[in-house]
Amino acid sequence: MIRDRLRYHAPPDVDIACRILADSSSATVIGGGTIAVPRLGRGEVRADDVVHLHRAGLTGVRLTGDELSIGSMVTYTELLATPGIDQLIPLLCTVARGITGGDQIRNQGTLGGSLCHANPASDVPTALAALQARLILRSVHGEREVRAEEFLRGGFQTTIRPGEILTHILVRPVEKSGYCKFKLSESSWPIVTAAATVSGGRCHVVLGGVEPAPVRIDLSSVVTTESAIRELVAATVRPLWSDALAPAEYRHLISGEIAARAVAQLGGM
Repeated sequence: MIRDRLRYHAPPDVDIACRILADSSSATVIGGGTIAVPRLGRGEVRADDVVHLHRAGLTGVRLTGDELSIGSMVTYTELLATPGIDQLIPLLCTVARGITGGDQIRNQGTLGGSLCHANPASDVPTALAALQARLILRSVHGEREVRAEEFLRGGFQTTIRPGEILTHILVRPVEKSGYCKFKLSESSWPIVTAAATVSGGRCHVVLGGVEPAPVRIDLSSVVTTESAIRELVAATVRPLWSDALAPAEYRHLISGEIAARAVAQLGGM
């Protein structure tokens, strides 16, 4: 139950949404609402205006040339229902199918909302960083583009500016990908996530949940045996992120193994 008095807006397009944000002294944006609404109910977020984007036309997955444009309000279910999506971006499909919360979250949660929440151990930030996604942000001052890895500044922190809305996520398919995560239970947030990709002949693995922001490691110059990957990960990532699920030292301890399992899914390189 939300106890604060607030003004609820469901603007019919992005421009109106941006004007509402610009005119408000205190506003919050809702995508699918799976994270924002409970936080409003618990009093963790206070706002005079709530802007719900479900009518703003930010759905749909479109292929233009060799690039996918994914609306920020696309749900996991909508993504999975897109024809041919498994062949284009199997990494995101793997994430969508295995998202914590099951069908309820798949049907309501959005990729854009998860990215903007920026939980270090969440699946979507790790996957989009690994895919080197580009993000389109809009405000009354215009539009700008930022890379996902630049957008994710730290734990629950992004580089989104006051009054801005994430409108689209741009992704190019990669040659190969693999994904692995470790959770304490089916219903819990991941402890560590790892997304491995091969693109342009280079192999990278991106780790989430170990540092406040995703960590990219270039594996192209090493022999990608399990032991070599574990050693490189241990030497590269720093044990900087702790939460109620696991301390930083434990996350660091298992990160090499989770990375090696993601790389193993790539097959021969």
